[in-house]
Amino acid sequence: MKKNKQNLPEVIDKRQIELAQDAGPMAQTSMFLASGGKFEDIEKMMELQDRYDEKQAKKAFIRAMAKFKETPVVIIKDKDNKQYNSKYSSIGATVNACLPRMGECKLSHKWTFDESDQKFIQGTCVVTHEEGFSDSATMRCPLDVSGNKNPIQQIKSTRTYLKIETFASVMGLASSEDIDDDGTAAGAKTIDEKQVSQVTDMVNSIDGFTMEAFLSWAKLEKLEYMPVYDFGKNMNALKARAKANAN
Repeated sequence: MKKNKQNLPEVIDKRQIELAQDAGPMAQTSMFLASGGKFEDIEKMMELQDRYDEKQAKKAFIRAMAKFKETPVVIIKDKDNKQYNSKYSSIGATVNACLPRMGECKLSHKWTFDESDQKFIQGTCVVTHEEGFSDSATMRCPLDVSGNKNPIQQIKSTRTYLKIETFASVMGLASSEDIDDDGTAAGAKTIDEKQVSQVTDMVNSIDGFTMEAFLSWAKLEKLEYMPVYDFGKNMNALKARAKANAN
């Protein structure tokens, strides 16, 4: 076999390469030690390999997402909302429209839910590439108590909304506001920091009125739990109380 100046073979047996690539961790370790490697170096090598594999998997995921977005997914509005006289996209129309492209790009998804809080549900959508790298989006919102829903329907409606929103977020799709959902989603959202501040300022401006009293009146455990659809009603009530006190 021809050798170079460093006395190393320029041509390596192809079968040796295949055996090294196919060998499991224990076999690779044995081969490394047999070739003169030190046992204390094995852990460092494994850490380097893990970091390398993770970077490669992340690159593969990014390429897959870029490929997914090469062809825009058309999400149709397939449901009628008689209450709001509008159309909206169901979870089937949103997710199913993406599945063929996701399959082509070697992407899969799943949802997990945390219902440890009786008034809130937290949902997470995890999208994973076949090489193992994952990305996720998490959202938490109160139970949808609009209409005359029974407890099971409240959970189902809230879960459906969380599925659509987290899936759309992690896949970079249009949000439910752009999709124009059935109006239930709006009821599932809570007020933002600016609205919390507005309510707090209004409560504090009323002599003899406390936040505890307001929360009791509004049937809220915390101000941050106030649904968006109640914000206007509660602000008007506070303004009316402030006006009455002023008179």
